[in-house]
Amino acid sequence: MEHVVWKPGKTMNQVKREVALAALKYCRGNKTHAAKLLGVSIRTYRYWIASIRQETEIAAGPGFKTLM
Repeated sequence: MEHVVWKPGKTMNQVKREVALAALKYCRGNKTHAAKLLGVSIRTYRYWIASIRQETEIAAGPGFKTLM
């Protein structure tokens, strides 16, 4: 699994985003396995991913398609 590095100035949401996406990549897109790896419920993990997707869509603007 790739290393997620915390640096001063990063918010917890930024760190959580990096960890959630790194786990998803490590588990080859399997959300159930990523959730187990992180020790959270699949429901919590899906909420995290949905929040990340929503933030990404807002930042990218209309018409943006995500692969998550």
